[in-house]
Amino acid sequence: MSKQTPAPWVLIEVMGHSRVVGSDNQTVVGFSTRSPNDKWSCNARLIAAAPELLEQCELFKRNLEYQIAVDASKGDQEGVNLKKFTLETITAAIAKAEGKS
Repeated sequence: MSKQTPAPWVLIEVMGHSRVVGSDNQTVVGFSTRSPNDKWSCNARLIAAAPELLEQCELFKRNLEYQIAVDASKGDQEGVNLKKFTLETITAAIAKAEGKS
């Protein structure tokens, strides 16, 4: 896991200003918004969900690794190949999120 602000991250919106705050009460990012549905508010919600999304990607990666081993033990090469492609994609996304790519 990277050295990010501890999760969970929470979105706080007050009078046209949005802040994403970590569990240590440190601001991750803050900016002004025009409405709850403008692009900045939508981006803020996505940023606030980032730690949980990364955690789920890591869980999905471990599950894929297990399923690849199961498919290989059954001789299902097509299943192995499909899951390996997906594993490469999710591994690249995790690396990007952790600043390793």
